[in-house]
Amino acid sequence: SWQKNIMACAVATWVIAAVFVGLRFYLRGHILHVLGWEDWVILLALVFSAAHSAGYITDAYFGLGRHAASLSAAELQTVTEIYWFALLWFAITVFVTKVSILLLYMRTLTHTWVQKTLKYLMAMVVLTSITGLGLIFTSCIPLQAYWDASIKSAYCHSIQAYYAILGIQLGMDFFTFLLPLPVIWSMKAPKDQRVMLLMLFSFGFFICVVSIIRLTELTSTRHDVDYTYDSATIDYWSMIEANTGIACACIMTMKPLFRRIVPGSTTRRGETTQDPLGFGNQGFQNTINPPTIGSKPSRP
Repeated sequence: SWQKNIMACAVATWVIAAVFVGLRFYLRGHILHVLGWEDWVILLALVFSAAHSAGYITDAYFGLGRHAASLSAAELQTVTEIYWFALLWFAITVFVTKVSILLLYMRTLTHTWVQKTLKYLMAMVVLTSITGLGLIFTSCIPLQAYWDASIKSAYCHSIQAYYAILGIQLGMDFFTFLLPLPVIWSMKAPKDQRVMLLMLFSFGFFICVVSIIRLTELTSTRHDVDYTYDSATIDYWSMIEANTGIACACIMTMKPLFRRIVPGSTTRRGETTQDPLGFGNQGFQNTINPPTIGSKPSRP
């Protein structure tokens, strides 16, 4: 049985995400006083992720992770119904996380062409996410047929429809995380600072890697009859994707923290440069509170 593993993964990954969100709010709210919409949206994503994790914990309690042969017909129906709700919360969590990341980009990447590109990306994220949610809400018609095997005359979407939307979203994610890198590298700032920013923003590609792994696992287990047991690997990667997405979105905002802990990454006292991201790049030891990624410079 994978029940305890599923529960442990749900708790551990959410706690990690919560720690990063808490650290983000401490830095941006308590230290820098630069909280913006992108921060509150990522907090909302954490709430939805809690519902997603709770769904998996509840489902594991009722039998997810056990062999299907060991479950009664009623138990299988309950497990499948709860699983549908977990999928719904997963889709919403990922959607809200992407919105937070794009809001962060819109606040920091001030180039005209980048702003226009980000608006198109936001529209595409909303459109594809609504389409994905539509597929979930119409998984079967009537929807009850998704978990009630006694309903015979029902239409259910083919798995190819989900693959198509997941593939489009994966391509958009890759482009989204690639977009700020050339802008950061063109900054009029010391090389060590540019490298640090590139590293922070490149964490987003980890989300793409996790998405690819989850999609691969999905394709490899779609014909399995013992789905309550064999889907455990997909469940792990779903929870990892949802919560590491939140964590990576927070890492992008933690430049002040990294400037403190990375040797040689701070500028000399009083030194100030202006970069193309649209904020002043004061040294961390300056008397002016240094801005983090996605913030305006604080005034004394």
